[in-house]
Amino acid sequence: MKIVLIEMVDKLGKTGDVVEVKKGFARNYLIPQKLAIPATKGTVKMVEMLKTQRVKKAMKTQEEALKLKELIDGKSITAKVKASDQGKLYGSVSERDITKMLEEQHGINLDFHNIVMEEHIKMLGNHSVKIRLHSEIELDLPVWVVREEEEPE
Repeated sequence: MKIVLIEMVDKLGKTGDVVEVKKGFARNYLIPQKLAIPATKGTVKMVEMLKTQRVKKAMKTQEEALKLKELIDGKSITAKVKASDQGKLYGSVSERDITKMLEEQHGINLDFHNIVMEEHIKMLGNHSVKIRLHSEIELDLPVWVVREEEEPE
């Protein structure tokens, strides 16, 4: 029986593939679990159309990411935070803080999920933060963490 996979199935294929399987496997497992649908002329055409749309969307997303990379490339941000005399921060600089500073200092709006940090910044100094704009597009953003000047009372 020919089927069109809706989801990726191990050892069978990925989404959109037309594969031949035994009738029992298709009727008793793949179709009830909504992993596949029977392959007809209409479903095969629909899947091909969806594949082309997905490819176009992926290319558009990649182009947008490249434009955003050009905007961010060469820029740096400065975080003014309260810190001890030893240079240890009272708190930390997180992904959300970096996106907020990027917006305030350069007018670039970015989702905090695009910022990749192993751990939050907890010391004064120069740090580098990785920004992942697309699965294939990454860049490093320099972050200067400086002590916030306290006003005398």
